[in-house]
Amino acid sequence: CTRTLTETDSRDALRKITVPTMLVHGTEDRSIPVAFGRLAARLVPGATLVEYEGAPHGLPITHRERFSSELIRFVG
Repeated sequence: CTRTLTETDSRDALRKITVPTMLVHGTEDRSIPVAFGRLAARLVPGATLVEYEGAPHGLPITHRERFSSELIRFVG
């Protein structure tokens, strides 16, 4: 997955997303650097980026309660 994300140019596809989008990324993600999340958030029209300071790649597990709250709030 990491190789695909780092070697595939998805910029055009990201710009075409038309649904509300929330990207959640840990700043200490060692699998996919937070820079990828930041770029994706700039490319997806109207996207919301939520960064978890110091969080790793598996933040839905390590930060389960916060992640669930963010998701519920976003979905409304």
